[in-house]
Amino acid sequence: MKDKTAAFLDEICLQIKEKSVHKAIHREIGSHIDELTDELTASGLAPDEAEEQALAHMGSAEEIGRRLNRQHRLKIEWSCLLLTAALAGLGLFINRSPSATAGRLGALAIGAAVLVAAMLFDYNKLRRVSLPLFLGLCGLSVLMRLIPGHYGRLHLTLTVYLQQLFFPLFAGASLAVRRDGGVRDALLVTALVSAALVCSAMRQASYLFVYLLAFAIIFAVMAAQGRFAKKRFALIPFGGLAAVSALVAASIGPRFKETLLAFAGRGGYEPLGAGYVTANLARLLGSAGALSGAEPAAVSVIDNFNEYTLASTVGRFGYVAAIAVVAVVAALLARLLLASGRAKGEYGRSLSLCCCALVMAKFVSNILLNFNVIPYMGVTLPLVAHGGSDLIMTSLMIGLVLSVCRRRELFPEASEA
Repeated sequence: MKDKTAAFLDEICLQIKEKSVHKAIHREIGSHIDELTDELTASGLAPDEAEEQALAHMGSAEEIGRRLNRQHRLKIEWSCLLLTAALAGLGLFINRSPSATAGRLGALAIGAAVLVAAMLFDYNKLRRVSLPLFLGLCGLSVLMRLIPGHYGRLHLTLTVYLQQLFFPLFAGASLAVRRDGGVRDALLVTALVSAALVCSAMRQASYLFVYLLAFAIIFAVMAAQGRFAKKRFALIPFGGLAAVSALVAASIGPRFKETLLAFAGRGGYEPLGAGYVTANLARLLGSAGALSGAEPAAVSVIDNFNEYTLASTVGRFGYVAAIAVVAVVAALLARLLLASGRAKGEYGRSLSLCCCALVMAKFVSNILLNFNVIPYMGVTLPLVAHGGSDLIMTSLMIGLVLSVCRRRELFPEASEA
């Protein structure tokens, strides 16, 4: 590149605050200048004079830079941030005992910091390391399976919450093994997902239903987006989900079997044993009104379970309060899905899809649990329920979606490096 052209391009980039687009702008605008210079040279002008006229034809470098700076200014999805804050605020109101509030404020501060850091992070840097990190997380899960579970909260965090990282890592890992969307790709994707699900179920299977639902959403969207050469190839990973489900179902312990029997009997099976919680949840939901609470005895039982935050809301304030919470959840999910659908670039779309699918699956699973549609599992209501680990992981997923959204207006070659 000639000195005058390089200086012209540098002056343009001085006006553009987002440095990640500088290289792409150098390449794109530089190629236009070179083409125009070649045309003028072919018409008979000397190379130096042709370059000067080409630069004069481009106009003011400062003005071009200002226009490009306005065009490539990073965007913030304020609606998603406000809805996320609204749910966190509802969680403070619902869990407003002094001891719960103190711990939740600390968790909210960490979650907010994680969300902002993820939003400001250039998500493209994650793509190259996704596959090795995905395999490393599988290895860590196996290692934790071999370590006795008496390490308390640390062990639980590693075996449940850290494994949610499988989803953003799957976005890059699935693209790393992709070739033509044929049978080979479908089999490799199935192997990745099966490994993640088996590792998740090895020590703590409480979130397995959530992960199955999330991956089902991902595969359905992948098929709709044409990620498979033929839509029927999507049946291969769906078959993998079914096989893992059957494997886990065959290996579940007697305690979970008792829980399933209690759920099937709606509390009639051992109402003072395995069916105790199910029976009290049914009593709570049956005795609550639109604006009135439920039987105090049933509410006191359900209040002891962090997974039943929404049911506790019904029991204390009535169905209208719980419907208001669900409405905010639905608005947040709708905004996240809308923002994800506008993502540019294959990796950006894949990453936002995987993160949205996990967040949606967690919300949907917990809401179904609280209304006695599915049996008990250790899945809390994201952002609302008391507890910091899941709040932080949910904040991370939302932050990554917002990171993709922030960069969607960037120069085409810079939006996804």
